[in-house]
Amino acid sequence: MTALDPSPRAAADLAAVRPGDSTDPSDVYARVVWNVLVEPGDGVAGALIRTYGAREALRIATSDEAPELAPARARWMPRLQPTAIEAALASARRAEARFVVPGDPAWPTRLDDLDDHAPLALWRRGGHETAAAPTIALVGARAATAYGEGVAADLAGDLSAAGAAVVSGAAYGVDGACHRAALAAGGATIAVLAGGVDRPYPRGHEALLGQIAARGAVWSETPCGAAPTKWRFLARNRGHDGEVWTIDAPRAYGRYGHREDEERLDIRPTQLRQEEGHRAGGCDCQTPRGRMQSVGKRPRPDRPRSNPRQRRKRYQLQASEGV
Repeated sequence: MTALDPSPRAAADLAAVRPGDSTDPSDVYARVVWNVLVEPGDGVAGALIRTYGAREALRIATSDEAPELAPARARWMPRLQPTAIEAALASARRAEARFVVPGDPAWPTRLDDLDDHAPLALWRRGGHETAAAPTIALVGARAATAYGEGVAADLAGDLSAAGAAVVSGAAYGVDGACHRAALAAGGATIAVLAGGVDRPYPRGHEALLGQIAARGAVWSETPCGAAPTKWRFLARNRGHDGEVWTIDAPRAYGRYGHREDEERLDIRPTQLRQEEGHRAGGCDCQTPRGRMQSVGKRPRPDRPRSNPRQRRKRYQLQASEGV
């Protein structure tokens, strides 16, 4: 048996995560192997598969051909473990997940615009079909204020009531507010995770992810059993299918959880988003066409921030002077 051939156990688990599949099983299994070998967005693997197909590309990658692939092989080969591939399929079977490949009816075709960096395959938990509905991705800060979460929830609820499927990342803050609002409006919502679909993350949203799977779908590019990492969070955000609105909810201390995404996606902040440390005010939306829409109040004009130690000294001075 080689890396191109599944073991009997892996073949049985593959059939379970691809019920009624008429696709060439050797090509599908090769994509499972690739899914374990590479990190999301690996352009070298994507170009190789686009040129030769998944099975032939895997044969080339595991052979001595194409010496120019040596740096990539150094990343891939340590992960070429039959037990890891079998474990991913077994975990998917236990979680009742499905393995979706390009060309399947459930495949989000807009992801193909990513070319060589497009996902090689996807894992899905939940059987509610949302392909016919327009999808709007709403993402934002984890450390959002209650006001910012409220504005995000209003947007998600209205979009869901209008028939759109709301896509987000299931994180705390804005993401969770959007998912809950979509469910409350009776619509479908989709969560895109940075780890395996069988590993609810964050753990505090385990029940929420169960509801999302029952009413919509939970998707991931990483194999079942995979843990979320910083790089996978960044790569995950390119997979938000559809129109993407970035909700920059006001936060304390000027923290912004998606600064890397701004740089990678070339999102240019407006002056409103550049202001640091405002604690109340508007909720900004970055639309796909680059327009900035401010929802709600604008923050107060800039003024020196008061230091608690300075305030305490001022109060002590006033008390000593009898003020």
